[in-house]
Parts: sequence; C-alpha cells; structure tokens
Amino acid sequence: MAGTRSRQGERGPLMLKPTPAQRALVSRPLGELIPGTSEQVISALKRRFLSSGHRISFSVGDMVTSTLLRAGISFEVAVVDSKVMRKAVDLPKPSGGKVMRVENPSGHLNPRAREVMTEALSIGRGTLVIVDGEEDLLTLFAIDLSRAGDLVVYGQPGEGVVAVLVDDATHRRNSELLSSIPRVRTESN
Repeated sequence: MAGTRSRQGERGPLMLKPTPAQRALVSRPLGELIPGTSEQVISALKRRFLSSGHRISFSVGDMVTSTLLRAGISFEVAVVDSKVMRKAVDLPKPSGGKVMRVENPSGHLNPRAREVMTEALSIGRGTLVIVDGEEDLLTLFAIDLSRAGDLVVYGQPGEGVVAVLVDDATHRRNSELLSSIPRVRTESN
C-alpha cells in the first residue's frame, strides 16, 4: 500500500547493551557476597545491615525477593522476571505493594525500566516491578537510583546473595560503568 511503512525491520528504542567485558565485570559480585542457605543469608543480612538501620531499596531477582518475603523482611521495590535459572516460578506477592510492568530485553538495559523503577521507588514499600525479559542487569539502575546508606540485594546464581551497601564510591563506580555502556537501537517487529 502506498504511503505506509512496514513495521518489520523498523529500528526500535535506544537501549544500553554492555560489551562482553562489561558483562563479565557485572557478572562478578558488585558488593558483599553472602553465601549459604536462605536462613543463613537472612541471618547475615539482619546482623550486618538491617540491624544498623539500612533499608533495602531494591531486591533484584525472584529467588532473593522470595527469600525476603518468606522471612518477613521489607523492601521498597522488587524487580523480578518470574523466572529462576530461566525456569518459570510463582513469586509470593508483597502485601499492599503496587505492581508495575516493563519490558527489558535479555542482555540490555532499557531506559524505560529506569523510569519505571524510579516511579516504583517513589511509591516504595513492597512495590513490585515485573520485567518482561530479563532483570539481571537492572541491578545497575537499582544502585544508581538508591541513596547513600541504602542496600541493594540481588541473587548471585549458585553462590548466594549479593548485598551492595550504597555509598559515594559505589555511586561513582556504577555511574562510570553506566555511562560507558554502548547505546544501541533494538530491532522491533
């Protein structure tokens, strides 16, 4: 049809896509690795961080979020994709929190996800951000959005939970990493 464009092959939104070296860097713990069973992780989180008054600004990942919910530990925002090790899971829902949704393709950081996470943090107390795609890299946005003294927790598959106590140095390193990640356009169908 004259005058209409096919949507197939159109350039999609601008995304951040880490290089293989950046992916390798992010695959290592960005904070303190807490190994052990769920009970040991919860005990360590309480003893090392929560007893000192640090709030969990973000819980990133289904397993760690489920562990926090079962232990009755509150967080401001959970970012999940309803999968653990690429297998679908049912996550217990936080009581009273709002549910938001966003797309984030595997291996990318969607700036729209940052916007949704910002809004979720302004709502706080148990807000759930459900990601269509993959949530792993969104830990970088979580650190960026957190204030000094906040705790960002995320799962380290096969090893335990990583607790990132956000401070000025953490913000600086994270900001440098985010600003160095190449921007690419994704293909839309």
